[in-house]
Amino acid sequence: MPTNSKEAQSVDSTHKSSCYFDPSILKTAKKPGYFHKLEALEYVHFKRPASDEHQYLDIGCGSGGFTKDALLEKVHPCRRIVAVDREEILLEYARKHASHSNISYELFDIEKDDPRALIDKYGQFDRIYSFLALQCVRDLKNAYRNMFSLLKQGGEGALVTLTGSVITDVMNELHCTREWKDYVPDPTEFYSERFFFDAPIVAEMVEEAEREASAVAGLNLVSCSVYDSQWIMPNVDAWIDLYVPVFKLDAKIPEEKRGAFRKYCRDLLENKTTSRTEGVTMRHSFVVVHLEKLSENPPKANPIST
Repeated sequence: MPTNSKEAQSVDSTHKSSCYFDPSILKTAKKPGYFHKLEALEYVHFKRPASDEHQYLDIGCGSGGFTKDALLEKVHPCRRIVAVDREEILLEYARKHASHSNISYELFDIEKDDPRALIDKYGQFDRIYSFLALQCVRDLKNAYRNMFSLLKQGGEGALVTLTGSVITDVMNELHCTREWKDYVPDPTEFYSERFFFDAPIVAEMVEEAEREASAVAGLNLVSCSVYDSQWIMPNVDAWIDLYVPVFKLDAKIPEEKRGAFRKYCRDLLENKTTSRTEGVTMRHSFVVVHLEKLSENPPKANPIST
């Protein structure tokens, strides 16, 4: 069984890093998202029961904390989880801080890489999971084509994707503000064109994109659920302390401007979050997709119309 040891090398090592958040912060940061990621799986009803002979693929595992501390227990029993990400810096962190004998970490970009090397090393997968990663995939059709190749016949996918959120709206507003534009990264460079910034989530548009991509890839769209989730922290400052360092929003802010920057972030968040007796809630919007591979034969490409 492959492990996270040095001899278990990644199937691809040609990736250029574009990582926009700091994995080391996640070690001590509170993780309100763990519960909500697992909660999203309630929208997926797998047709095939779990088995200790199954192996699963986790796409966009990031720093590995959720894979090891939450997903592994949730999908038990299984033979192995192969957790992949396109950022080597995140995988290095995962191998160091989230190692487990039943998890193998591999460098792989679901959007751009050829899946054959991964299949040659591990074989096809009984299930594919992905949590808050596919919002960064611009070519969803090609990502789904790769999932088709990676799944066994009868295999299923449970994909939880962010479609918009208060924090990304705040990031976008910060970047569009003259005072902070040169310091704060442009979030539109990291997220796909399907992502909603400062706009209501249009469920019909999200669902249509999923229907089209799954059909092109030859995958059966079993279900597609679009909904809002309210995450809670004790106060606005707790949200700032979580997200500002994770997304490196203040990495380029001069020391003399950091106080003003934090105040500006606080003002934005106070206007976009909801204060309750138990804490401050922040909206995160999701689409949860259940896919199924019914046939080993991929669909034929449509001829280009002239």
